[in-house]
Amino acid sequence: MRRGVPVVLPLLAILADPAAVARGPAARFGTIRISPGFPKKGNDFVSYGGGRIISEPGGLDCRYVASIPTSTPPKVSGRCEARFPRGSKVRLIGESDRSSSSVAWDAHRVRGVKWFSGEPLVSGCAEVSPCDVVLDRSRIDLLASFKLRVLTYTIRNVPAGLGHVQQLGAPAGRESIYCGRARRGREEVCLNSDYYGQRVTLNLIPDPPGKGVREVERCVPTATPLPWTSSGTCSSLIDEPGIVITVYWQE
Repeated sequence: MRRGVPVVLPLLAILADPAAVARGPAARFGTIRISPGFPKKGNDFVSYGGGRIISEPGGLDCRYVASIPTSTPPKVSGRCEARFPRGSKVRLIGESDRSSSSVAWDAHRVRGVKWFSGEPLVSGCAEVSPCDVVLDRSRIDLLASFKLRVLTYTIRNVPAGLGHVQQLGAPAGRESIYCGRARRGREEVCLNSDYYGQRVTLNLIPDPPGKGVREVERCVPTATPLPWTSSGTCSSLIDEPGIVITVYWQE
């Protein structure tokens, strides 16, 4: 600095916000923290899926590992808490992995968040990503969750009318499948769905004049090897769309 030139910038800072200067540089920053949300009951929504939440500008890189089965919250790792300049707008972007379909922000559990939105808020950003958050205070705690995918699978009874297939136990919000109502014929096809990563256990029960189970495809017997002369169970992992489980009955 040349001699005779007054020191203006520090003086302007003090005049603009003397309290901030008194508090120190930390007062000019705030913190955003991401934590897992919880399942929403009654609307076929299980928020135990996996994915990644990042921020623009960079700082947050929070990774969720899907909880399978859906009995415990997802495991979280990475940078789930970061500091940003106070008053700045931070964009949060949710990226689902193969276990999930979308991200949801739970506004009912958000404390101190001001959103950029042209519409009244009911449930935060719902299942919309990205979301823009104004960091207008020292700390924002945000609950986010990923919606676990629901995958459709098929059960084939071949031939039809010789036995029925029934699911043993179904997750909350899902119907237990029963396949075996068709009359005697070439085959019977039944559709059902379940959450990604769930292991479906099926009870295979012969009906007269059926003599038991000859073979199954895409379902592993849980007890004695095939063929069966009576009922038995098998299990199948639902980890991709379009799975076809075929049960061949002995005639």
